[in-house]
Order: sequence, then structure tokens, then C-alpha cells
Amino acid sequence: MFQYNSAASTLQTKTHLGTGHEFPYGSLLNANDEKLYGMTYAGGSENKGSIIQYDPAASTYIKKFDLGGIYGSSPYGSFIQTKDGYLYGLTSHGGLNDEGVIFKYDPVNSKYYKVFDFDNNTQPNGKSPYGTLLQASNGRLYGMTYVGGTNSRGTLFEFNIKDSVFIKKMDFNNINGARPYYTQLLEINTLPNSIEENNPLNSIDIFPNPTKGITYLKTKPNEKCKIRSLEVYNAFGEQLYNVTQLNDLSIDLSSQPNGIYIIKVGSEIKKVVKF
Repeated sequence: MFQYNSAASTLQTKTHLGTGHEFPYGSLLNANDEKLYGMTYAGGSENKGSIIQYDPAASTYIKKFDLGGIYGSSPYGSFIQTKDGYLYGLTSHGGLNDEGVIFKYDPVNSKYYKVFDFDNNTQPNGKSPYGTLLQASNGRLYGMTYVGGTNSRGTLFEFNIKDSVFIKKMDFNNINGARPYYTQLLEINTLPNSIEENNPLNSIDIFPNPTKGITYLKTKPNEKCKIRSLEVYNAFGEQLYNVTQLNDLSIDLSSQPNGIYIIKVGSEIKKVVKF
């Protein structure tokens, strides 16, 4: 385990994992207790991996739990910390069916809990998850298995941490991809494809978008929705412009850094839209 100081361009070895805890394939997680947590692929009492902790403040390294057997073994991915404070991880093997498990670890009380055993024999939900989980905005966990499923090419799954319900969402089939490896899903927010007729944004043209500095805003007649105000914010929420009497105008953003800017429009029907 090492630390790199980007300001000084120096690298310092913090600890040597040794023969008892070997091959950490994933990344470290900086948890809420300001300690670092990770998993090793091998080592531990059964040579099936372990959960490790490093305290940067005290420069101390501790093995917290030995993986193996029914607890799951040989993790490839990294921990995530969910909103309830637990650390969640995957193992590629082990568990009741030796096909991997989903588990959680309580860093406060140093307790391990297995919450799901993968079973691709009686239920083709996939097996051998090699990556890392994602907690989406709905609170549920999402991940992928490397193999298994209906086509033996892996699956995408959902796990509800509130009731421990596992749902296979889709099977990979080569055409839509196959065998996800060392990876993690990503959640993004998308804008609506269309805007309703009485939306204030229908009463204004904004061009060019994106812009290299000068953005022009031109109002257009709309009997259903008349514009009363317009504000411009940067990504940090700082207001750059506030216009209460709208005519055709231009906004000069050439002095601002590259990035995303938000135009907030208000109408006489008191409907506010951001984009």
C-alpha cells in the first residue's frame, strides 16, 4: 500500500501486505470513519482473501476479516459505502454454491454479514461477479456477473438492501455485450427529450449552445406563457446574471471557465424550469 503526494511528486510505501493478505485487485475506499478499507484476492486463514483496514492518521494496518468458504472468497472488486453506513462488496467464488456472494461489513462494530448467495444452477441469475457494486439514487444496489445467466455470458442484477430481494434485470448475450470484467455501473441524470407547450423554455431561443463565450437569448411570442425573469448560474450555484425585464439580449460568458451553466426561467404562471 502506497501514498502518492501530487504536490511534491513523491511516493511513499505505507505498508507491505505480506503473505497473509495478498493481491488486492480492487481500490481502497475512504469510509466515513476516515479509515481506508479494501479486499485482497488471496491470503487470510484459508488463502481465499481478506478484508483489510488502514488508518492514515495512525499509520496502522489491520486485517479485519478472513474470507473463504460460505463467507465468499476471491474478491476482484472494491467496497462501496451505502447510505446506512455499511460497506458492501462482492466475491467471485465461495458461498453456499461456490458461485460468489454479496456481503456487507459493519465498520463500526467490525461485523461481517453475507446477504446473498449467487445460484446459477436452480436459478440462472449469474455467477462470479468480478466487479464493484453501485448504489443508485433509488437506494438499491446494481452490479454484473462475469458468467452465468441464461446465455452463460453474465447478467446485470439489482439488490434491494432493505428486504434482501435479488432481481436479475437482464442477460448478456454477446450482441448486447458479454462477460463484464473488473468494472462498475455508472448512474447519470438525463434531460427530458421534449418540453411541454406551456413551458417557459418554449418562449425563448438560446444560441449558440454550446457557446465559446457569447450566448444570445431571444424571446418569442407565446400567449400561454410569458417570460418574467431569467437568471444564469454556474455549476457551483453562484448567480452570474439576473434579468427581470426581458428583451432580446446577450450574455457574455467569455470570462468564465469552461463548464456547464444553468439558465433559470420564470413565467407569469410561476413555473420555473432549469436546464
